[in-house]
Amino acid sequence: MKEGGIFSFILFLLLVQAVIVLERTGIESREEMDETLGLLENAEQINFTRQEIEIAFDYAVSRTIQEEARMGFDGARIKGRIMANLGRIFRQIEMKSDGKTKFYIFQKPFFTKNEISFEKLSENSGILIIDSGRGVSLIQFYSTGNLEKNELIGAEIISENALQKFVVPIGYSRTEVAVGILQ
Repeated sequence: MKEGGIFSFILFLLLVQAVIVLERTGIESREEMDETLGLLENAEQINFTRQEIEIAFDYAVSRTIQEEARMGFDGARIKGRIMANLGRIFRQIEMKSDGKTKFYIFQKPFFTKNEISFEKLSENSGILIIDSGRGVSLIQFYSTGNLEKNELIGAEIISENALQKFVVPIGYSRTEVAVGILQ
């Protein structure tokens, strides 16, 4: 009986140890799961910020074209106003983000960051106005990437554990139909 009792006691200790190991593994798994969920939540937040920037960019371009077209179809004036409005929106987004979002002109091929300015925005975009001759015109804003096609308007969105870039691709365009007279 003593041998059976010792064997049962040893088996009991092994089972207790197995339960402790399994419990510890479960706790570590839960901690890893919580950490992974935190990282995913963080990544989703900066992705949401990037989408907000895309929407603000599109809206600023469209709204400016519509507002400026009411005063006539002067391409230089419309483009200048779009650049000014984009610059203002970029500054507002940077201030609201507490330094987590910064706008740049990215230089290809290595995405070197250059300061963004009115001049750089203007070099990397254009306006095309097509007049129908009947008081209806198409006004198109487009991204050129400058003469060498190697610059991109964009932003870096940074969080604790993630980085995402917003980039206006070369060839991006926004077209609006406007009623008025070509100047």
